[in-house]
Amino acid sequence: PDGRSPLPASYQEGLSRLIDRGRLADAVRLFLREAVGMEEGAIAVMEESPAWAGLVAAAPSLPFDIAIQVEAGSGQALPAAFIDPIARAGTPVLLMRGDRSPAWLGRAAEAISGSLPGSRLVTLEGQTHDVRSESLAPRLLDFFS
Repeated sequence: PDGRSPLPASYQEGLSRLIDRGRLADAVRLFLREAVGMEEGAIAVMEESPAWAGLVAAAPSLPFDIAIQVEAGSGQALPAAFIDPIARAGTPVLLMRGDRSPAWLGRAAEAISGSLPGSRLVTLEGQTHDVRSESLAPRLLDFFS
């Protein structure tokens, strides 16, 4: 419940249609604009970054991300189908958020952490969603050691 309007049903259908037609870059643009809330100028900058090819390659997974985001963003408790398999696996979970990321991302990390027994939530100071490796590496080393 982050105060944003829910994604329209047509969004999910449109995203899947773009992926089915092989228009992966268009699907990523649609995701960034509609689901993430990025402005066109920021998307254009991302398209020029080395990360863009990876985002496009991962585009076929976007319908799964959106299915979870739509349900989890409803203001209801996180769905058991999302949480239970992770909790049953018993694998330690580290969630990280940047303190300069959009507030809705931080609330999402809090909700997931609050639903997963034994998870650890870390706030990375001075970081956005695009975390610098210098900030990330020490937290990962600590968690995995």
